[in-house]
Amino acid sequence: MRKLSESYIYSPSDLITFMESEYVSWMDRFHLEFPDAAQPDEEKGEDRVVRARGEEHERAFFKELAGAGHDILNLKGAKDPLTATLQAMRTGREIIYQGALALGSFAGIADFLVRVEGASAFGDYHYEVWDTKLARKPKPYFIIQLCCYAEMLAGIQQRLPKEVEVVLGTNERRRFRTEDYFYYYRSLKLAFLERQAGFDRDDPPDIPAP
Repeated sequence: MRKLSESYIYSPSDLITFMESEYVSWMDRFHLEFPDAAQPDEEKGEDRVVRARGEEHERAFFKELAGAGHDILNLKGAKDPLTATLQAMRTGREIIYQGALALGSFAGIADFLVRVEGASAFGDYHYEVWDTKLARKPKPYFIIQLCCYAEMLAGIQQRLPKEVEVVLGTNERRRFRTEDYFYYYRSLKLAFLERQAGFDRDDPPDIPAP
């Protein structure tokens, strides 16, 4: 999460943190508001290894798509990724890597935005979101994260993508119907935003029992 003037910008990862632990989510906000009062734990060595392997998996899938002859626009490191992403969607690029999305108080960078058939604000095509994950099996938070990106996409293209896709660490590709999970996602997002709106430094949530 970030604070811009008097407003806050959240990422799909912030929503996942809230889903897994309201207390950790509260601590993230507390650190944002009072950075000198508490410091986050340092990243552990095994966490760095897992993150590096996840990045390798993402790059390998990118190379696989490129090797198969797909048209891929790489926006990693773009100076104005939101504008570049919108322009790429308007011109119908097949795959957008590291595209930036934003809607309301949420923003983030999607691994892959993939053009598929079906009418939208862009014409006779629209985009869905694919994400690479190192895990061998899908986890619930994968789908919630993708639903958040799907909602941001819907705000741009005026159409919710019918499906989202996860590319697992085994290279298995699993597709999920967005609407099967979207209403739970919306209720979770509402609870998260209500908690953020009512943030009180003196009223943390209970720490869950181990």
